[in-house]
Amino acid sequence: MESDIGPIYFKDFAKDYVQKDMKLEVNPKTQLIVFKNARELIDSSVNIIDWDKVAVKSTNSGEC
Repeated sequence: MESDIGPIYFKDFAKDYVQKDMKLEVNPKTQLIVFKNARELIDSSVNIIDWDKVAVKSTNSGEC
């Protein structure tokens, strides 16, 4: 799915939750990133991974 920050990848079973009004917000109490739509909270602790950095780190460490 395309977004303002670039492509976002998700698992097939999550397609039922995809809507136009989805957003990431910081929970002020926990400082965790939450993912929600207009109807519900989808994930209360989102991990953001920069796959380009992960790939570079794996290449530099000699792993495949």
